[in-house]
Amino acid sequence: MQAIKLNAHIDQNHRLEIQLPSNVPEGNAEVIVLIPSDVPNEALRRNHLEALFEQLAQANHPGRSAAEIDRELARERDSWGP
Repeated sequence: MQAIKLNAHIDQNHRLEIQLPSNVPEGNAEVIVLIPSDVPNEALRRNHLEALFEQLAQANHPGRSAAEIDRELARERDSWGP
């Protein structure tokens, strides 16, 4: 696989249009969109958090008490040796 780096603009309708160089052959391609981390995007962060909360809710993982967590941490520390 070969990578081509191009700058592009996402319009207000969330569409992305790019023009590839003429030497790029016709066919399937994998597209990765990198959004600059210094650009605040509250909706994007909110979507990630909502997805995380949804995964946690569906995990059906029983909670642990503080005492259980402390015991597990103590066992782990004890396994480190002197």
